[in-house]
Amino acid sequence: MVINISNTYPQYSLTNFPDSLDNFPNLQDISASDVSLMQQYKTYINAGNISAANSLLVSNPSLNSKILNSTNINKLLNAVNAIELFFSQNVQGFISEKQTEFNAKLSQFSNKGAYNSAVTYLTWNTVTLSGRTYLSKQDNNLNHTPVGNISDSWWYLIAEKGDKGDTGYGVGLQFRNQFVISTQYHVDDLIVYNGNLYRCKVDSLNHYPTDENYWEFFLSAYGENLNNLQTTDKSGLIPAINEIINTSNATTLDGHDSTYFAVASTSVQTSDVVTSATANKLLKLDTNSKLPASITGDANSINGNNSTYFDTQISNLNNSINTYKINFKRKNIMGVKY
Repeated sequence: MVINISNTYPQYSLTNFPDSLDNFPNLQDISASDVSLMQQYKTYINAGNISAANSLLVSNPSLNSKILNSTNINKLLNAVNAIELFFSQNVQGFISEKQTEFNAKLSQFSNKGAYNSAVTYLTWNTVTLSGRTYLSKQDNNLNHTPVGNISDSWWYLIAEKGDKGDTGYGVGLQFRNQFVISTQYHVDDLIVYNGNLYRCKVDSLNHYPTDENYWEFFLSAYGENLNNLQTTDKSGLIPAINEIINTSNATTLDGHDSTYFAVASTSVQTSDVVTSATANKLLKLDTNSKLPASITGDANSINGNNSTYFDTQISNLNNSINTYKINFKRKNIMGVKY
């Protein structure tokens, strides 16, 4: 039987570890054809003839996987002892050494505060400069002002201050819940109106948030959608408006019902008709279908003179013309030349 002794651990003569791995055959059950050989092997062992027993195993190698003797057991023990010794002398020590090294490196990963050109920095040390954070690439990092670009062989740029994100809002805002028209509001009060947030920019009382002189749109807080319409038809805004104008099922819009909108769609509003000259309004005729006296001075006269006056003037004019014609003929007969 050939035995390879470990060069690393010669005291364990039956194992090759750690120079190489041992070969342990799989154990097998004996068969009927093995009975005579097993009996012979047992006879050699009982007689103390170990040499003959080993020779029998060499001649019949299959018996090695069917006989559990002291050599097989001791080889297994030698292998276990070699593994334990190797682990205690090499693995544990290696782990402990690397743990010490790791802790030392980890302790270098620390923030050293604002950069100081007089301080020597180690690898993984971090510093801050002009709103940026830098990580040292090397040990013995002395008097190398961080730049953090590709050509900087001493520092990594790992964090940078971003642009200012606020617009002056947020600090000092006072949330005042739903808008109430009779409530006094002050600058930076924040209210909810029609599902949106508005910020008061000028002290306000009795001014709706839609008045841009006092309020400004701040945020869509909840949002509005078609389901919020108080109409039967919620398929779209146009159908909902048509329902308000054309049907009796509508509620109201700005205090006006469907009758108001039906009239408004076919006629002029009464408030736009006046009886005296007014800018951007329509002038109304009087009951006699004439312009009002405020425009003419008298609906039945011109400059204070009625139709009788003008009839007389026309009659007098006709008389004057006739008289002129008679005198003209008379003068021609008498030979009067002009």
